[in-house]
Amino acid sequence: MKKTITLSLAALLTLAAFQTVQAQDKSATSKDAKAQKEAKRTEIREKMKNMTPEERKAHKEQVKEKIEKMSPEQKEALKQKVKEAKAEHRNHGKKAAKEAGKS
Repeated sequence: MKKTITLSLAALLTLAAFQTVQAQDKSATSKDAKAQKEAKRTEIREKMKNMTPEERKAHKEQVKEKIEKMSPEQKEALKQKVKEAKAEHRNHGKKAAKEAGKS
């Protein structure tokens, strides 16, 4: 009986440790993903800033052509992704305002 309880306790502790490690890994991965996303956005902003008006117009035309070639499912997925990005952007401003108010 004691051996079973000891094994069960050891299994629970191992499981708890494993879940903690997974949570930490997920948190680190999330931070890395956010950093990568920010780096990509910065890169795109810089690229757009350095374009001439003609280059910017040509770039927009290329993007429009790519979107026109997409299937309806891909277009819907893109719309959803844009909607999520806009919501994230709005929420980021709200979070910054809340943090500024707390300080």
